Amino acid sequence: MKLEQIAIYDSIEGYMEQIPVIKVKKGEFIPTRYSSREGIPNKYYIINGQIRVWNNVGCRKIWVDEIGEDWFAGDLSDVYEQFLNCESWAVEDTLLLEFNDEVFQELLNDVRFAKAFYHKMSQRVYQMYKRMLMNSMYSQKEILSSYIISKVKKDRMVCPNMNALCEFLGFSRRSLYNTLNDLIKDGILEKDDNYIYIKDREALEDQGKHVQEYML
Repeated sequence: MKLEQIAIYDSIEGYMEQIPVIKVKKGEFIPTRYSSREGIPNKYYIINGQIRVWNNVGCRKIWVDEIGEDWFAGDLSDVYEQFLNCESWAVEDTLLLEFNDEVFQELLNDVRFAKAFYHKMSQRVYQMYKRMLMNSMYSQKEILSSYIISKVKKDRMVCPNMNALCEFLGFSRRSLYNTLNDLIKDGILEKDDNYIYIKDREALEDQGKHVQEYML
């Protein structure tokens, strides 16, 4: 996506000398920088790329969100007088706009910018809330089936990193392996060291359809 195509461009066009563009390479953390005396972190906006958001609780890493181009990013919880203590890192090479707090607060006085910010944030919160409800409403077999359907190509998918998949789905490692083995025992899937194969697509789609419909 080009800078001129992002949703907030008309609002920020006159501020571009005060809004640096930064590049974050794949695998790097999004920096937490402060430019106000109150210790309020800078905000970001994704021009292109992908960012994954985590929350670390002791030794546990909890998947929070994944966001792509044309979305706000960084530590945004202070806008709502909250502190979520999340970390973000680039899933792929990512290009960001960086807003210091003074510029960001001034832009929030622009009705167009404020409308875009709160609309996008409410959409993200709603999607995260739906994910939380999904884990309560559906079985792990239904959730895993839905995930595989969304990722598979030509009836096979590359075996994912199991630790990362546990974090993404909110499963324990034991639960993930048990659920995967159940689908294999049911004759729906096969697995080797490199790939997961679909043996009964109709049955897999039947298992995952309610989750997919809910998450639309």
